[in-house]
This record gives sequence, C-alpha cells and structure tokens, in this order.
Amino acid sequence: MSVIEDVEKVAGGGSILPWAILAVVLAIGGAGALGYYKGDAARGARDELAYAQAQKKADDAWQSKLDAATDIGSKLSATLAHAQQQVQTVTVTQIQRVPVVTKSYAEQFGETLQAIPPAVYTVGFVGVWNNALDPSVEHAVPVPAGVAAGSAGDPNVARAGIDSADVLSNAIVNGGKYAACRNELNALIDWHEQNPTEQKSPQ
Repeated sequence: MSVIEDVEKVAGGGSILPWAILAVVLAIGGAGALGYYKGDAARGARDELAYAQAQKKADDAWQSKLDAATDIGSKLSATLAHAQQQVQTVTVTQIQRVPVVTKSYAEQFGETLQAIPPAVYTVGFVGVWNNALDPSVEHAVPVPAGVAAGSAGDPNVARAGIDSADVLSNAIVNGGKYAACRNELNALIDWHEQNPTEQKSPQ
C-alpha cells in the first residue's frame, strides 16, 4: 500500500491529495500576493517621496527666481526714481533760465544788451503747437464758412496772449514729460529683459 493510500485511510477513505495540493497552492499564492502588495506599497511610498522631492525642488527653484526678480525690480525701481528726480531737477533749472534768455540780447558777444523785441504768436500758432503735442484733438479754431484760411477773417491769425517765455517754458515742461516717459519705457524694457521669471522663447 502506498503512502497516499495510507493517508486516504487515515482521512476516512476520501481523496485528500487534491485538497492538500489546493491548500499548498493557496498558501503559496497568498504569500505571493502578500509579497506583491508589500512591494507595491513600497513602490508607492517611493514614488510619493520622489514626487515630493521633485515638487520641493521645483518650488525652491521658482522661489529663487522670484527672489531674483524682486531684487532686480527693486534695483530698477531705484534707478528709475533717481532718473525721474534728475528729470525734475533739470526741468526746474531750465525754467529758471527762461527769463535770462528771453528778455535781452546782444548783436555780438560782449556788446551792450538790448531788449528783445516781443515776438508775436498767433492763435493758429498755439493750435499747431498743441496739435503736435496731442494730435488726437483738433486745437485749431474753426474758420467761418466762406472765409479763406489765413485771411483777415480767419480767427487763427489773431494775436495770441503768449510770448516767447511762455513758449519756451511749455517746451521745457513737455520735454521733461517726454524724458520721464522715456525713462519709464526703458525701465520696462530692462525689466522684461532681466526678469528671470519670464519665459524665453528658444532661438
């Protein structure tokens, strides 16, 4: 009698071999599944750790860029403020010079000073001047219907209540505004070129 038959007798005559094999297979499969689960969990933990580390690295890099951008912005702001202060100083200084250069003159350097004859500026002159500064608005006085432009009936040829000092002072103020705008534009260009957070297109 074989060992298998002996085992069957002990078990009451039934066939125990298939059940034993099934039990062994299930045990092995369960152990394998448990090992797979533990391995999968370990990989998941490693993946989460790697993701967290990569995210922190990306955050640190972005924060570094923001700090650099803030530092650049502060420096450019200080430079712009200094430039604007210089514009204001120059504007005030030039305005103070207006009376000196509009009241008297000499035919030749070193000769006796003479009063500068008053310049005559027309209403039309003022209109053209203002149109050059702001072309979006028509500053000329409308000419009445049937009146030729530049004729005696054209209100633009009437004398305006300004003199050379007024014209020069206005030019100085406008020049100061242009310089201020130019400084702001240059600062904006510098910021765009130096800002490390800007996405640069590949060349």
